[in-house]
Amino acid sequence: MGISFVRRLVESAWEKFWILSKNPAAEKYRDRQIVALLTRLPWNEGWGVDLGGRDGRHGAALGARVVTPDWNPQRGGGSILLQADVHALPIRSESIRFAFSISLLELLRDGERFLQETRRILEPGAPFLLTIPNFRSPHFFFWFFRDVLLRGMAVHQRRYHREEVLHLLRRSGLDLLQSGGFIFLPFSLLEHLPGPLLAFFSRLDQSSWPRANPSWCSYYYFLAVRREDAA
Repeated sequence: MGISFVRRLVESAWEKFWILSKNPAAEKYRDRQIVALLTRLPWNEGWGVDLGGRDGRHGAALGARVVTPDWNPQRGGGSILLQADVHALPIRSESIRFAFSISLLELLRDGERFLQETRRILEPGAPFLLTIPNFRSPHFFFWFFRDVLLRGMAVHQRRYHREEVLHLLRRSGLDLLQSGGFIFLPFSLLEHLPGPLLAFFSRLDQSSWPRANPSWCSYYYFLAVRREDAA
């Protein structure tokens, strides 16, 4: 009973610190990095899908025509919201010009089925951009501490590594065009810094020196296209 009480106390204190110390400017910084990635898609050529995008703000920031299917969509982002299961999308096959998924794969119970469903809705040769957290980065400590040591459970269903995602993409009929990292400093550090320090480290994060070793990044991205000969 004593251990349980102490655990709840520590968890409550950690959650309060986590929420109260967050700097909203860090989320805006991450969003800018994501939107810069999304410009690699043909966002002005037709309809796209922001898979699990909650409020659809990334597609809206692009100025693209985007539908956002999510279990729990939230108004305010500017795109068309659709309450749906990303494992079984209510979207016609081969009808979507591009798709993207931001830090969703690791939250899903069946990542391969999700990727196969994504391939189904894409036009032949259409691109798909996927991001995941880099669980081998310094960021991983914060996730592990919050999800497992405190809550006793993993919010993330799977802790994918880069090689596993590449394998899943191939099995799902999606061919890789490009992959890399973004946000090279631990994002859990950036999002709790006061404004002046955040501005300094954001400039440092965008400098050229960290990019020599993308394995240190907080996130990976994968740009793939629908393989036309897949079953």
